[in-house]
Amino acid sequence: SGSRTTPGREASRALASIGRAAVEPLLQAVRSNTPAVRAYAARALSGLRDPRVTEALLPLAKDADVLVRLEAATALGRRRGAAAALVALAKDSDVGVRMNAIRALGQLRDPQTLNVVAAAAGDRETFVRERVAMALGRFRDIKALGPLTRLSSDQAHEVRERAVSALGQLRDLQAFDAIAARLRDDDPAVRQHAVSALGQLRSPRAVEPLLAAVKDSDAGVQRHVVVH
Repeated sequence: SGSRTTPGREASRALASIGRAAVEPLLQAVRSNTPAVRAYAARALSGLRDPRVTEALLPLAKDADVLVRLEAATALGRRRGAAAALVALAKDSDVGVRMNAIRALGQLRDPQTLNVVAAAAGDRETFVRERVAMALGRFRDIKALGPLTRLSSDQAHEVRERAVSALGQLRDLQAFDAIAARLRDDDPAVRQHAVSALGQLRSPRAVEPLLAAVKDSDAGVQRHVVVH
């Protein structure tokens, strides 16, 4: 059955638990004919700083097995030289791979990939759009203002929450109007995030809308105003 374990899978798990001491066998394992071994090897290598790791992981971004690509997308985060592979993975047919790749691009914060992340704001999957909003916030680049503003009006409240928080991370007064608009959102959690985001801007312009938010019908929003 699909849940039955195999010697190869168990071996790869054992290697993953050994970590740094197993660099050499892990580098060999990523070339295994068994997808599960390649996947677990990628996971184990993800936390290692050996200069050979990135080169070993890059081919996995084109692997035929979705689990391998999933692990590769995560493992390539924060690695120099991984941007091109992550850009390709951000357009993968699998939702999980796209999510992991976009998260990794946010960790990498390469300005040249911001447009790729922004383009994924139109993804049909809510979970992906959430990751896009979070990743754009990590760039802390005003160029993300446009896509984040659109995401702050997304049909999914989870996306709006992430987007308004990311707008606050920009720490730029140009994001004021988009954030303030979410103080009128139907979802109280979005309004709470908007209060926090306005606080991050540290602008006198935020005083009036924050004072108005003290009268919000949701106690959680009121508490956020007091804290921020």
